[in-house]
Amino acid sequence: MEIKTAAWEHFISHMDSESDVSNFTKDFKFMSKKCGQAYIVFCKAMWEANEGVMTEDEFMVMNGNMPRGFFDKVINKGV
Repeated sequence: MEIKTAAWEHFISHMDSESDVSNFTKDFKFMSKKCGQAYIVFCKAMWEANEGVMTEDEFMVMNGNMPRGFFDKVINKGV
């Protein structure tokens, strides 16, 4: 999946690398609606790289407080 540079830069502008609570400055609703593809690609890659460091619940909270259904159907699908 190709993500255009402007879309990726918009996505990156909402990241919060300093926080211990969330990877993003916005919640799931905003991230999925305004940064869709980039957000999904990022979360899938992060979940694959997780290798048991975080539980599913911790991961969902850390990444915009995503709903369980989205995590199960989109992020964890086929991993």
